[in-house]
Amino acid sequence: NVPLFTNNTFLFLQDWYELQRAVEFVGLDHYAYYLIPGDSYYWDYIYVNLNCNVSRFPWSPEFQCGSGMMMFGPATSQHQRMVTFFSLSAGMVGMNYYMFVERERWEGFCPVTQDGKVREEWFAHRHMFRILHEIDWKNLSRECQIGLLWYQEHYWHFLYEGGGIIQPDDYTVVASKDYGHLAQEPLWLYTKTLIDADVDFDLVDVRAELSRYPVLLYAAPAFLDEEYQRKLAEYVKNGGTLVFLSPPPHLDVEQKECRLLVEELGIGKGKEINSKQTLEIDGRSFPVYVAESYDGMDVEPVLRTREGAICACRRHVGEGSAYMIGFSALDREVLLELLGILEAPLFVRADNPFVQTSLHRNEERTVVVSINRDAEGHTVRIKIFPDLGLTPEHWVEEMFTRKKLEISTDQAVELHIPGKDVAVFEIRKKGIGRIDLDKDKLIQGYFKL
Repeated sequence: NVPLFTNNTFLFLQDWYELQRAVEFVGLDHYAYYLIPGDSYYWDYIYVNLNCNVSRFPWSPEFQCGSGMMMFGPATSQHQRMVTFFSLSAGMVGMNYYMFVERERWEGFCPVTQDGKVREEWFAHRHMFRILHEIDWKNLSRECQIGLLWYQEHYWHFLYEGGGIIQPDDYTVVASKDYGHLAQEPLWLYTKTLIDADVDFDLVDVRAELSRYPVLLYAAPAFLDEEYQRKLAEYVKNGGTLVFLSPPPHLDVEQKECRLLVEELGIGKGKEINSKQTLEIDGRSFPVYVAESYDGMDVEPVLRTREGAICACRRHVGEGSAYMIGFSALDREVLLELLGILEAPLFVRADNPFVQTSLHRNEERTVVVSINRDAEGHTVRIKIFPDLGLTPEHWVEEMFTRKKLEISTDQAVELHIPGKDVAVFEIRKKGIGRIDLDKDKLIQGYFKL
């Protein structure tokens, strides 16, 4: 009965869901030296978030810290701060910094030298850990109720039939400006748009528990094993909202006809029109590419184009609903309008496409992590959607700068985030103190977070 764990360089060739049947803890090696350039931020979100949402204990036995002699780095304290809070915000709960203490082949950035002396990076780490203690991070819950469905067979099909990969193994490829041609579409495209729109969402394996997500998005090839078609049908009947951003599956993994899901939901493929049309929502006009329309089908129209095509429709099934979206919602503003129509649960959003936010709460405090992945600094307005019951007794503070922030009546905060950096602000009643540590304990045991 001795638990085992594996040091897992999480490549999508491996079925990490099945791997956990044999191994107690699947650790996620995470070296995000190229988290910022080009498209790598999106890849890393898939990489970390997907693994964290299925792991029994989402942690990293090897988490970026030192600079090795094997083409890595060098990193900086600022980048390290960004990577740490990026990973925590994406769902990671444990980290083993590698290499925190320098050894052979690791040099430069390691916070502690081989002979036990501290470098300036050590103080940067201590600052991060102090803040995580002060905001009581380990007792905060991450707010997210939208899931983007992932299926291992979709990736394998893309890899072996399409000759592509969803994550390059070579960091030199990851650092390239654009490698969308390597991507698994349409999942990759909607991942990018969801992040650019700062939507709170998780990558969710179709084999995992789905009930925690009131809204699930399907952006994938039109095949799915019968077992999981049935699972999605039950999800809708039990009250879930299933949104097809691409045509619903009507084949199984052997590419044989399997219409269980479409028949259970009473939906089907629309009429192909493949043309550019104009979508009008709340007085705003958007040029969109419409792949199919649902005119003449037994469905409830949700959206029509100016030209008259029903480009989005709905069917109520049991206690839930299934939506068919026949147009491309890959524009940031179009996607946000669509999510509003779907009444998708939202928690926090920045008004800048380069900034991704996440909301973390318990009964005493609310914390927002804001990551600016752009090389330039940005002043952003961040709106919190759940009612916090704000009163004049609430205090808002950015934790790294110790700057008091103003929050508007509609629960929005404005702040500046430097390029390639992170801001963390906390909202709490003035009577609630920080979780603080004795200085000596912090210095000697800060890594016991």
